[in-house]
Amino acid sequence: MSISHLDVSVRYSSGTYIARNSGKTASCTHSPDVAVKNLGAKIFGAQQRLIITALHPVSYTKPGVYRISPDPSQMCRQCGCTWYDACQPGCHWVEDDLCSACAGRAG
Repeated sequence: MSISHLDVSVRYSSGTYIARNSGKTASCTHSPDVAVKNLGAKIFGAQQRLIITALHPVSYTKPGVYRISPDPSQMCRQCGCTWYDACQPGCHWVEDDLCSACAGRAG
């Protein structure tokens, strides 16, 4: 069963945006979006394209909530699998448009 989305808590503290979900954290001094993107890469993998939506944007005084969702348009160039319809028993992205199952067959 794949994850359709995650809601992430983001707070601002001492010049740093900190994104957190289920014990995982990522931070960035530039923007909350980058902190959320970095957390998404830890959870979904670095090659997974993500859609990030600010449900309640963070401010200097109040935490925010952001939603991370895998991009449904990302598809393997060989077999056509996606995050939501992966190869069996499972695969992950080795390139932006190539899954691990197809990369293993190519060699």
